[in-house]
Amino acid sequence: KLTRTTSVFARAKPEDKLEIVKSLQRQGWVCAMTGDGVNDAPALQRADIGVAMGLEGTEVAKGASDMILTDDNFCSIVSAIEKGRIIYAGIQKFVSFIMSVHFAEVLQIFLCIVTSVPVMRQPLQILFLILVTDLPPSIALGFEPGEHLTMKRAPRPKTQPVVLPWMWRGIVANGIILTICIFSTYMVALSAYAGAFTSDTITGGVYGNERERCTIWGRNDWAPTLDFTCSIASNILKDPDCNPETQSCDYLWQRIVNEVPDGVTQDQLDRMYYVTPPPFATDAEIDQFQRGIAGCKQCIDTSIRRARTTAFIALVWAEGFRAYCSRSFDTFVWVNTFNNPSMNKAVGMAQFTLVIALFTPGLNTVLGLYPYEIHYFGVFIAAVGSFSCLLGCEFYKYLGKQFIEETKLANYAENADGTVSK
Repeated sequence: KLTRTTSVFARAKPEDKLEIVKSLQRQGWVCAMTGDGVNDAPALQRADIGVAMGLEGTEVAKGASDMILTDDNFCSIVSAIEKGRIIYAGIQKFVSFIMSVHFAEVLQIFLCIVTSVPVMRQPLQILFLILVTDLPPSIALGFEPGEHLTMKRAPRPKTQPVVLPWMWRGIVANGIILTICIFSTYMVALSAYAGAFTSDTITGGVYGNERERCTIWGRNDWAPTLDFTCSIASNILKDPDCNPETQSCDYLWQRIVNEVPDGVTQDQLDRMYYVTPPPFATDAEIDQFQRGIAGCKQCIDTSIRRARTTAFIALVWAEGFRAYCSRSFDTFVWVNTFNNPSMNKAVGMAQFTLVIALFTPGLNTVLGLYPYEIHYFGVFIAAVGSFSCLLGCEFYKYLGKQFIEETKLANYAENADGTVSK
């Protein structure tokens, strides 16, 4: 009871100092003890943080303490506490950012699997995102400048978790926003480049080509321009020498199958790619059919990788935006946007590395990125998808302000304009 009402104890004995420390700890306080003499050693040892004087302190006091002030200046303790609070806030922002983007990346792949959509990301692309796009900005959040009320707030409870419940809500909400934006971008790209969404519809089924047509984009076009006929059944030739009154004159292109897998039905066999023309087909008909089948196969093979490239670019850009959004839980991104040099370098490095990955011959093929095939349209929808993520995260920040539980100010009253009065 005495330590609750008394601020200063004078001429305390060594055992009194120890009892004061124990009393404060029983009340749930994190207790720091400063001392320089031998008689301070028991209290320094018992305290949560023992601070000894580096210039005037005895070796016994230094040995019993957790921290030594090299300049014997108590202001250094205040600076250390402020730095510690800034680092702790940076850890909270780091966890919120890294958990939200990883949650989004897993959720995107999960949606592709359950909806039978081609998986939008390859293993090396996932590794690129973790090492280049996610990790450097998350580390940069640890160098975030402190907020102006950092030292005005009361100490946080010892039992308080690092990630608070309202932070978990933000992690899930921002992850869902990121997922919606990038998955929508991927679906738009699939619709534009493949003309379909599910894997079987795009590739033509398990055993062959079930698609009738496939559209491919010209290099500088903003819309599909080249159509290829994919359906073998639509390539029916008439035998000019047959009598339609006595027999059927419609001839399909004959299939060449060296080995028929077990369990393959005749209908499945009729849909396979391998074809040979009827004996009466002209050279022009053969050339037209072969060009159609070859173009269709190229169209199908490139459509998925085009959509993946577009979605990958959109995700890298979106996570850069998300990194800047994560710098504050309640301050909008356009306030002091670039006052963290470490964040600027981290995001800039991620974008520079993306350019290298996209346009370095050989490396882009290994990563499964084909920037020259997505055209201006792919870049445009990637930009729209990533910027939509920025707007969505900032809109949630506006709505989520009411759920943020800030630590109360210590012996201060916060005015309506955000200033502090004693």
